[in-house]
Amino acid sequence: MDVRDFLAKLQEQRERLIWRPVRRAKVRRSLVAKTVVLSFSSALSSSSFSLSPIGKSVAVAAASMAAGVFLLSLTSVGSMQNQIIQMNNKMSLLEHSYFALMDENQKLRARLKEIEEDRARMEKRLQQFSSVQLRDRRIAMENSLKTFFLQKIPSGRPIHGAIVSDFGMRYHPIFKRRIFHEGVDISAPVGTAVVSTADGVVRKVGWESGYGNIVVIDHMHGFQTLYAHLSRIKVKAGERVKKGQTVALSGNTGISTGPHLHYEVRYRGSILDPVNFITWSSGNYESIFQKEGRVSWGYLIEKTKQYQPKVALRSSPSGFRSRVN
Repeated sequence: MDVRDFLAKLQEQRERLIWRPVRRAKVRRSLVAKTVVLSFSSALSSSSFSLSPIGKSVAVAAASMAAGVFLLSLTSVGSMQNQIIQMNNKMSLLEHSYFALMDENQKLRARLKEIEEDRARMEKRLQQFSSVQLRDRRIAMENSLKTFFLQKIPSGRPIHGAIVSDFGMRYHPIFKRRIFHEGVDISAPVGTAVVSTADGVVRKVGWESGYGNIVVIDHMHGFQTLYAHLSRIKVKAGERVKKGQTVALSGNTGISTGPHLHYEVRYRGSILDPVNFITWSSGNYESIFQKEGRVSWGYLIEKTKQYQPKVALRSSPSGFRSRVN
């Protein structure tokens, strides 16, 4: 029940409890007056206005009773009129309170609307901020992952010079027959610096038949690189090296037709084309994912996301086989 219904019901009760008794009191007062008139008329008409003592007593008693009842009815009517005034005052106070509440309700509704509008604006700004924040975080993570991969997985040139012999089947210049070439040959003068193409741990150094002096480095996720025909080795087995660090000097050792660097890249024992990694950089970061399908790039990316910057280097299950190059 709202305030309007309450006021209407209160008005109805006031009509029922106050105005009806007042009307009844007026009716009773009229009847009493008529009774008094009739009593006096009867008394006075008897014995030609000569009243006996008893008649006089009755007349006086009737008049007294009528006067008392009349006064009592007047008192009751006055009391009820006072109650009506009090009820009217209460009604006025209630009406004033009702309109005050209605005005306060309107103000509260307006304030609530403002609050809801502010909340909608804040939610919109929060969504925009969250989307920007998520985008920036995603870009930062992608850049961090890109930098991490290019630092930990072989990329870039191990030496300055031109590639003179590609990866794959080729006609061997010494044995005069077709032999699979497991790396690339890069022409360079003797004594040219040879650098590691990724962070890693030196797995092996020394002499290898056909290769001459070699350096083998283990990199993240089972990648390995081999550097052969070296004139001088500048690292030791078990030593940690950083990308770009000089590990040897180029030469012409082993079976070779001239000064050059033989460079190989392997992944878990599988032979990979070094050119795909030599040309890999931040500018064409995603190209290698299509070029080199023998590497589980998706798995490596997800696994790398779980790693901290310090990652334990893992060795390939199988090393490089001795070949004549």
